[in-house]
Amino acid sequence: PYYRSDSSHTSSRLAEYKELHDAIIPAIPLIIQMLNGRGLSYRSNALKTLSQLAEYGEFRSAIIPAIPLIIHMLNDGDSSRRLHALKTLSQLAAHMELRNAICPAIPLILHMFGDEDPSYVLSVLVELAIYVELRGAIRRAIPPIIHKLEDEDLYRRLSVLKILSQLAKHVDLHDAIRSAILLIADMLENGDATLRLAAVRTLAQLSD
Repeated sequence: PYYRSDSSHTSSRLAEYKELHDAIIPAIPLIIQMLNGRGLSYRSNALKTLSQLAEYGEFRSAIIPAIPLIIHMLNDGDSSRRLHALKTLSQLAAHMELRNAICPAIPLILHMFGDEDPSYVLSVLVELAIYVELRGAIRRAIPPIIHKLEDEDLYRRLSVLKILSQLAKHVDLHDAIRSAILLIADMLENGDATLRLAAVRTLAQLSD
């Protein structure tokens, strides 16, 4: 397995030379197969290589079949693999041709909220919301996000307030966010001092 891992890294380095692109394209399905490997370094190298190859437009159509496999990795039992897959998806989303294939990842990313660092997971959603093609899926994810304002964990509630204020920068998400306002206002009476301050700031940002 190690030689395949090394060869995937070599492919990404060779991609720097445009005259070699035609020769690299047939290797991409083999790199995608590496996503099924058991070793962490094996999969990590494949993810890194695919992300690097996606920087070149000629490779993107060949990379699309990898995206369902990467999305599936969000369910992996290993946290480091889940986070690496999440990082890769956020990098791939920078390329318009890949965004439709990434849409199904949004509910799974939201599900990670309870298992990973909530601020990081939600920051990825904020980053993905930049892209119009992904906002429909994010809009559908907002009600479960709002529901987490009732979470017992203070850090998670603060993270939700932060993401709502960031998502509110997109006018087409306002209707979905509106139902959060009463919950946020309630925090002004029932939350602790840190939560009250965050709630005040969030309401101010939502009113802009």
